[in-house]
Amino acid sequence: MSTWFRYRRGTAPGVMVGALTVGSALPHLINGVGGSSGRIAVGATFIATVSGGLLAGFVFHDGPFPFPKAPFDPRQIGQLVADRAVRLATLGYFGHM
Repeated sequence: MSTWFRYRRGTAPGVMVGALTVGSALPHLINGVGGSSGRIAVGATFIATVSGGLLAGFVFHDGPFPFPKAPFDPRQIGQLVADRAVRLATLGYFGHM
């Protein structure tokens, strides 16, 4: 997602979360507009999901502003675990998920 942004790459996760929010709300919108039949909502959501998956897999690609890959250093795992603030934030995130 960030490779589509040259500047203000921190905006990329916000755009992604917004897209996920719209995608999560779509079945509720379809159900509200389509009536009380759950079959309509499930069917329309299925079609939208498959269409989005096909678009993501075959049409879209990395953005025009790539950046170098960071090397993997397993020693950094120990540094993260040792940092109390990072450990608590990670546990809070995984806990709510």
